[in-house]
Amino acid sequence: MLATELINTAIETLADHLNPQRHPQIRIVKDCAAGAVLIAVFGALGVGIALVVHLLTR
Repeated sequence: MLATELINTAIETLADHLNPQRHPQIRIVKDCAAGAVLIAVFGALGVGIALVVHLLTR
């Protein structure tokens, strides 16, 4: 999770550096990067739940 958040921060920082003004395409890039972090969170949560279920049903 930390890795995806760091990549998201790098993308957002680079986008702000290259184009400091508001731009609709930059907003889309930032939203996609944040969405990737959210998907990674759900994936990690799913793995954690599967592990707990596996350990409880042994």
